[in-house]
Amino acid sequence: MNYIEISSKLIKMKNPPKVSVIIPCFNHGEYIDEAVDSILNQTYQDFEIIIIDDGSTDSLTIEKLKNYNKPKTKVIRTENNGLPAARNKGIRYAKGQYILTLDADDKFAPAFLNKAVGILASNPKIGVVTCYAQLFGSHNAIWRPKGGGIMEFLAENNCCASSLFRKVCWEQVNGYDQDFVDGYEDWEFWIKITGKNWLIHAIKEPLFYYRVTSSSMYKQSEKISDELVKKIVQKNKKLYQRYLEYVISEKERKIREIQEDMKKDMKRIFNSRGWKIISFFHKLRIKVPILKNL
Repeated sequence: MNYIEISSKLIKMKNPPKVSVIIPCFNHGEYIDEAVDSILNQTYQDFEIIIIDDGSTDSLTIEKLKNYNKPKTKVIRTENNGLPAARNKGIRYAKGQYILTLDADDKFAPAFLNKAVGILASNPKIGVVTCYAQLFGSHNAIWRPKGGGIMEFLAENNCCASSLFRKVCWEQVNGYDQDFVDGYEDWEFWIKITGKNWLIHAIKEPLFYYRVTSSSMYKQSEKISDELVKKIVQKNKKLYQRYLEYVISEKERKIREIQEDMKKDMKRIFNSRGWKIISFFHKLRIKVPILKNL
């Protein structure tokens, strides 16, 4: 095994923790405290935290994690193998029945675990619990994933990358596909899980905070989106063949939605005061010859 444990401060418990929180970290030492503290501040406290230092190279992260001292937290250092591999390694060491993934530069609201654990405990058909996401940093918005079953995931992703799921789900699909080092590993993971007839429940509250920076993975993956989607389809050919008609109709529906949104945007622009002023002066230039040279 190509790992060296550099910090292993575990809290002794009579029973294994219900939740294992897996936090991969590559050169995000400046944010790691925010991520860890957001878990330590949860109203639900039956958890362990496992940080996977995925071969960080900057001195700040290396020094911070070298003697990291937070309650219920241990750090495992690995060679740099990418996000999916780091998550898989952390989950292999997890003792919890439920797994919560969290990237080192993101965080959760205090109520998330309490609500999410309750949903998994009360409904055996639900394998994953997600929530609305509050984007912050260089871009502010709210993303509202719908959750659902396989039909809600073949044409688009409807679950946050950082979500709570049963460890048995991860086992059934052989974990995250480590070929997806450039992104969309979470979407492909949810497709495989819902393909096993598990449901994903979305809490309709923004309890997850996603930090947007120039180096955010979603920004990088969007640049090669076509390539990544093709890879998802190739990896899940049987599912896409089974639901081909649905996928095509769903894509057509999305195109129509985009076209309608564009029409509404153009209508708002044409009805705006600024456009009317521009239109007025344009007409004036046509009517008054001397203005054409201005």
